Amino acid sequence: MNIRRKSLIVAMLALFVSLNLYLFAHTLLKSVIASKFAVADSCDEKSAPSSPKENPNRMLFVGCGGFLD
Repeated sequence: MNIRRKSLIVAMLALFVSLNLYLFAHTLLKSVIASKFAVADSCDEKSAPSSPKENPNRMLFVGCGGFLD
């Protein structure tokens, strides 16, 4: 193989590796950010209402002990 073909193969491999590293980092950061928001939005006992809400229309139940109004 000549030098031009070898350099093209090396460049393609470098591009492939850099693209895979970028996608890995993007996926990792996306999951870390999503988990931070999920923890922030999760319910704890302090945020839950102390008395159960009445649901006269029997609408969809929503987390944290509430109903859609």
